Amino acid sequence: WATEVGLIAANPATSIKMVEQTEQGPRWLGREQTYALIREAEAAIQLAAAKGLKPTADLAKRNAAILSLLLHGLRVSEVCGLRLEDVTIRERSGKVIIHAGKGNTYREVPINRDARLAISEWLKVRPEDKGPHLFTGRRHHQLRPRAVQRFLDKLAPRAGLDPAEVTPHVCRHTFGKNLVDLGESLDRVAKLMGHKDLSTTAIYTTPSRADLAAAVEKLTWQD
Repeated sequence: WATEVGLIAANPATSIKMVEQTEQGPRWLGREQTYALIREAEAAIQLAAAKGLKPTADLAKRNAAILSLLLHGLRVSEVCGLRLEDVTIRERSGKVIIHAGKGNTYREVPINRDARLAISEWLKVRPEDKGPHLFTGRRHHQLRPRAVQRFLDKLAPRAGLDPAEVTPHVCRHTFGKNLVDLGESLDRVAKLMGHKDLSTTAIYTTPSRADLAAAVEKLTWQD
């Protein structure tokens, strides 16, 4: 700036080289962390049911269904925007339809057996007068993203995790990372996540510190 406005004749920092930054992948949950969250969500249902607290148990079923969809790569806004007709549940298959994802795009996301079960359990207890959305708040209004984050903030410590590291977007990243680690092609992962550009999906190929540590642990110099 000083050079540009004429205060000095030359930039004294021109010869200084910037330190190259190592690219880091996005944050995601490991397998054990993911299972811990799911276990605690299920435990909340069982505990409330054992105490005869039906409203609390019903709310816990709703939250477990929400968690299952976050772990299927849906953005929190997409989860909150789902309507009943957007969900198809069959015995051996199921899907959710996103009508207006990021960039106003349409996509269909298949859901696995665990998610189908969680959503089915919620639909069994969901009041019929709750309006058109799959998930609603206490006053029958469309569920807000902040309410989802509050649920995760409470769930994370019970699962032994830092609430700051458990967000809807981290759950979404977990879905993408798991698919890439399982060997799925980037075009399939992009389709499931609603990415328009494969370079966005490619971030899941960037190894995390845990990935690098696991790679090194495979080395051994002793029998």
